[in-house]
Amino acid sequence: MPWMLHQLLSFSPIAWLTFLCITAIAAFAGRGWGIIAGHVVVAFTVLWFDVQWVQSEIAELDWDGTPDQDIVFLVGVAIRVVLVNAALLPVAILFRRLSLRWRPRSVHPVA
Repeated sequence: MPWMLHQLLSFSPIAWLTFLCITAIAAFAGRGWGIIAGHVVVAFTVLWFDVQWVQSEIAELDWDGTPDQDIVFLVGVAIRVVLVNAALLPVAILFRRLSLRWRPRSVHPVA
């Protein structure tokens, strides 16, 4: 459990704010399909952040040129994507329910 928490806390507050905004807006605007689209966008954002992090590590002068570990990187990114999207799922569900309450009156069927 501490390892998972460390993975979630490795992102900056600005990154988490970005994830939250993407998830909330997508779930509110797109409802069911918006939740899926929002999680896909968050997944690509996590991938982009991780690629930037690895490139900055490689650019350091003391990098020793360890062997290529593409599979290890991809598995790590996949785990982080799943963890971040799982943490954001309650936000997506909340904003989807809020979007159903804020529908215009003309959309509601007349009894």
